[in-house]
Amino acid sequence: MIIWIVVLASLFVAIIVLLVAWKYTKFGRLLKPRLKPKEVKLEDLIVPVSDNSAGEHEGGDVDLNPVLQAKMLLEAGTGKKAGRTSFRKGAQGALRRLLRSVGGSFGAGEKEETARKKKDKLKQIDRDLAKEGQHAEAIARAKAEEERVYRQAERAAMEARRM
Repeated sequence: MIIWIVVLASLFVAIIVLLVAWKYTKFGRLLKPRLKPKEVKLEDLIVPVSDNSAGEHEGGDVDLNPVLQAKMLLEAGTGKKAGRTSFRKGAQGALRRLLRSVGGSFGAGEKEETARKKKDKLKQIDRDLAKEGQHAEAIARAKAEEERVYRQAERAAMEARRM
């Protein structure tokens, strides 16, 4: 009977020590660490426009880097699906060999589909960049034409003053 009292008393003391350690130290982090998700900062994705570029006078101070924009679009499509587990490389080999022996396939369409979607996204990005380039060229041509007309008007005004 005394042995049980000693065992229960030592267990009680151990629980009290753990509770005190939990309360007054960072002992809880050992058992349950807080994982902070890595935040994507918008400042990392924004690139300031240089002074020589067109479009500065329209009030555009910043512009998205096209390479990072493409990377963001591709990563958005490859995010992990909820409820799906990822297997290590080669883990599905037995099932694939089994299905191949009976004439089936395993996930062959998914890879082709994702590759096609990535290719379509990249083509769309190329089209968007081409449109932006054409738009910037059109703005530059309009500004050059406006400058030419202004200079011509200045010359006409100077000649009118002379006469």
